[in-house]
Amino acid sequence: GLAHFMVAELKDLRQRGFSETALSVVLVLHQVLKEQNSKRLLSARRESHQLGALLVEPLGGVWVLKLEHMKQLQGQGSQNLADDRLWRLSRHLDGSFLLLLVQGFANLKEKETGKQMIQ
Repeated sequence: GLAHFMVAELKDLRQRGFSETALSVVLVLHQVLKEQNSKRLLSARRESHQLGALLVEPLGGVWVLKLEHMKQLQGQGSQNLADDRLWRLSRHLDGSFLLLLVQGFANLKEKETGKQMIQ
């Protein structure tokens, strides 16, 4: 469903870099994660944990790519860091990754790569 579509889009972002569609993909993902994590039912928690397991690797890769991109722009002295789209993309990527790390796992450190993510 939607989760597999988002995984495919995130993997595509990692390969293509940040295009015009990147902000749209990240905005949809951010809204889905916010909505899912606002639910208090136990079944919703389980769904959040399933989403977390599915999305953490591709979202983490895009998040790291964003950091590298921003460092590169900063190193060039580029004014693109002030670009509204890049700022919004960064803000929503940070928020999505935070939601995923905080609420997307019953216990993140039990995940194989979990300890590396929280160091």
